[in-house]
Amino acid sequence: MYVEEDFTLTTTGDLSGNNLAVDELGGGWVGSASDFAYDASGGGVSVAAGTIRVTWVQTDGREDVQVTGATVLVRGSSDNRWVGWGLRGIGTSASSGLVLKFYGATTSPDLVLIDGAFNATIIKTWDLSGLTTPPVDGDTVVVVARCSGNDVTLVSLQVNGGAVQAIGETYTLTGATATAHGASSGADYYGLVAGRPGTGSFYEDFKVETIPA
Repeated sequence: MYVEEDFTLTTTGDLSGNNLAVDELGGGWVGSASDFAYDASGGGVSVAAGTIRVTWVQTDGREDVQVTGATVLVRGSSDNRWVGWGLRGIGTSASSGLVLKFYGATTSPDLVLIDGAFNATIIKTWDLSGLTTPPVDGDTVVVVARCSGNDVTLVSLQVNGGAVQAIGETYTLTGATATAHGASSGADYYGLVAGRPGTGSFYEDFKVETIPA
């Protein structure tokens, strides 16, 4: 395990307080960490509704990883306004790199991969409507994705504690993002990207680990 935090275990303060259970480099959450506040009732962390905020944890050069994020989905005022996660190549801002986020209507959001800022062009869409239990607004979901070389794979999705639904669909990066590896590239940062979600949208858990054999 390289990064891990259960956000529901802390009820005061914000991510700048560094309550990570695992933090490989010990640098804590960076970026807009102070804007991700813990919920007093133990719901997790959230940002003010309608705002875009990003926060990251740097690993020790880890670029081939599995990323797991649990969140309560609450859509903002348009199809683009949901929460997501920062994957490799993002650095400490949302201006470049990769964002995996929800996108769509309250009853039929998909997961999309964006190369660049939170509102940049979608380079891959994973259609979730064919799942046995597709997510909708208000659900609690657990998303598992893997980064390996230039491949980003959406591994699985779990909705409201139900069965883990395997997806296993891979997108291969091309262009500048595909060459953004190594020292100073930002490719070993992973984190949270909140893009103007609705009130009640919480991150519950986040971890980055080695890809299981």
